[in-house]
Amino acid sequence: MRLLTHNILSCNIKGVANDFPLRREAEKRVEKEVELNADFLRHIFPKIE
Repeated sequence: MRLLTHNILSCNIKGVANDFPLRREAEKRVEKEVELNADFLRHIFPKIE
């Protein structure tokens, strides 16, 4: 889920020409299984489309 929200982040600094998508470099990667959160998905899907 964090990957979904990371993909819609943008820079909020005034005057930045290319503020989307926010570029980040991962130092490490951790995978964890989590329970499905249907409310979160209903909220985030319209922003992705």
